Amino acid sequence: MKNPLTLHRLLPLMLILILAGCGSTDAPGLEADSTLLPASTDFPLWPPQDQAQRSASDDSVEVLGSDFDSAGGGAHAVATICKLNDGSAPWAIYSMSSFNQVDLGSIKVDYNILTGAGTILYIGMANYEQGRWEWFSTTQDFSYTFTPANHTHYVSPSGNVHIALLRTGPATIDVQKLTFNRIGDISVTAPENLRYDELTPENTGLLWDPVPGATGYNVFLSRYPDLSSPIQLNTEPVPTAEFDYKPVIRGVIYYYFVTALGTTESAPSDYIDLFAPTIDMPEPQNPRIVESTPDSLTVGWDWDTETYGPEPANGWYVYVKAQKDFNLDPVIFMKYRSSPGHRTASFTGLETGTLYYYRVVGASINSSRGRMTDDLPAVTGNYWDWTQIHPIADGGEPVRGIATGNTVSAVWFDSGSVVFAQGTADNWTSGSCGLDSGSGNFQNFLDIAERNGTFLISAYESSGLDLYASSGAPGNWTAEFVADGTAPGQFDVPTAGHHCDCAVTDDTMAIIHKDWYAGMSYVHRRPIAGGSWTRDDVRPLTKDFPIGLEMEANGNNLEFLYFDYEIHELLFGKGPAPYDIVQISDNQGANNGVATDLVMTAGGWVSVSYDATNDDLYLLRQNGASWDSEDIAVVPGTSSGYGRNARLEPFRTGLISVFLDNDNFWTAAVYDGTEWFVQPMLMPVTQPATSAELVVVNDVPYFLVTELSNASPNKGKMICVTGGIPAFGDL
Repeated sequence: MKNPLTLHRLLPLMLILILAGCGSTDAPGLEADSTLLPASTDFPLWPPQDQAQRSASDDSVEVLGSDFDSAGGGAHAVATICKLNDGSAPWAIYSMSSFNQVDLGSIKVDYNILTGAGTILYIGMANYEQGRWEWFSTTQDFSYTFTPANHTHYVSPSGNVHIALLRTGPATIDVQKLTFNRIGDISVTAPENLRYDELTPENTGLLWDPVPGATGYNVFLSRYPDLSSPIQLNTEPVPTAEFDYKPVIRGVIYYYFVTALGTTESAPSDYIDLFAPTIDMPEPQNPRIVESTPDSLTVGWDWDTETYGPEPANGWYVYVKAQKDFNLDPVIFMKYRSSPGHRTASFTGLETGTLYYYRVVGASINSSRGRMTDDLPAVTGNYWDWTQIHPIADGGEPVRGIATGNTVSAVWFDSGSVVFAQGTADNWTSGSCGLDSGSGNFQNFLDIAERNGTFLISAYESSGLDLYASSGAPGNWTAEFVADGTAPGQFDVPTAGHHCDCAVTDDTMAIIHKDWYAGMSYVHRRPIAGGSWTRDDVRPLTKDFPIGLEMEANGNNLEFLYFDYEIHELLFGKGPAPYDIVQISDNQGANNGVATDLVMTAGGWVSVSYDATNDDLYLLRQNGASWDSEDIAVVPGTSSGYGRNARLEPFRTGLISVFLDNDNFWTAAVYDGTEWFVQPMLMPVTQPATSAELVVVNDVPYFLVTELSNASPNKGKMICVTGGIPAFGDL
């Protein structure tokens, strides 16, 4: 593997710039442990106010350490943590929103032991709306909780509350998560499943799912997809989960959203965009892309004359714009067709490799327009088609999946429960696998494996810091407590189940994981036929460092990749116990092997390998007792994490991988047996999560990712993205 290359650079700005950037005239926080940063500390200005933010819609909201908005000084994400271990003063900034409903209370930061004399963790918070900032500092281990001197200082109507972490001194600090607690009783959640049941010139009928505990609802509209300048449509709380609205202006697109009322007002629901028709006319049927070239699109549609009568007298309007959920002001492209029989429209002079959206509507004799199609995606150029979106069920990252026969089987988290789903394309079923929030709070780590129709699901339970499993099949699950770590009664730091990964051999179920307190990685296993879980030692490790684990079954043997953050090396192990573990990398201090995905090919094991130090992505191939490394895709000179969260699958006679690029956009790479072909995944997904899964069934790639919601940006809808990749000879 390649030698380390330092790409991180500090931004030398003095403390006075912090004060200027925050616009603060207030004194620092008044708590006993409030402390100003040392004047010699390098630190950047706070990020701009208009950055994408995570909302805090519950009593307490947990944010993984890796979910920072910006970072520098050598700080970077590794798996779910933020490493403040490089540079003289590495830092990370987190943003939260929706504190306008109730006040921000205490904030807890979980991290590992501070090792190294003179190490200090500084924690700062800022509110642009009121020009306030406040600093705290700590040298204590495991976690630190701080409370603003005045919680009303952090009520932010625009949702701009920023938390900064800064490490000085020689310690190694891995930030695991931040927990934001709110003051007040949050008795209701944001409404879900906003939809319509009537759309005429006289009425827009809105519906949504009732919210438990809600005493009423507020309904809003905006003329803009960013929901700016919203107007509340009701003067009194809406008593039930429905609302009728007669548009004041017709022939425009409105963006509706709803909040629930309880002790406080909930966060907003996801919005729905609807065109207010000027006449009662159906939308055209089967809108589609007839042809796509590098600089043009041809749109087609149908009209059922037997059902709807003659075509609209003045033909059709077709709108095209390079923006999802676009409104009609200003119009980028519009094509008017005077001939009712002409059911296509062509647009030229477009940008190649661009994701456009189009809408189609019929026009009457006086050019009044009926109901309009939703905006639909279209890609210009010879780009692989990732535009088919299939919603599955509620939930959030991480997601893990496998191919089982002719279907995809996947698991993810939703409100503390583990969701199990099966399907392909738009045909999915989902439900419980026995690991539900009633028996704990499942989050952060999970995996799925299968052998001969029997599934094994491993999951980490954060309330008791325990490892659980569920085995069986849909309709016949058995949930089991597997391990509770080695230090019952401790708190704040995960024990059993950290980084869990599972596999099923011919006769054994197995889970590999880390026990934080024991300073040991273990394999827990039991016979498929039943019995007790037994424990095998795998490898001791320093408690302060996480690990990366990827385990698969090879016949009746367990084989795994194991990244040890302490020694910065990737190991390969195989069983049965005692496990034979060998070092297969020579990283020379670089973190190459942080994220892996082990798959079997005709030539043996292969895996992706993310180099967190140099921000590159590699492919590892097993070559007898050694492993060969080759570039998958490298962008020279980048330092923002190119290749993170990569997933790998055999595809046709080669391989396919997906990963994040420098701008946090998903990218696909296809290997045809001789070379890699790389393209951005131009998907009609507003806000995809940064953790996803790739599963190939019958040579069709299925990309599973959470489309994050406006109401709760750490949670949303799990979707399946499909499309078409050309034959290898046409790549």
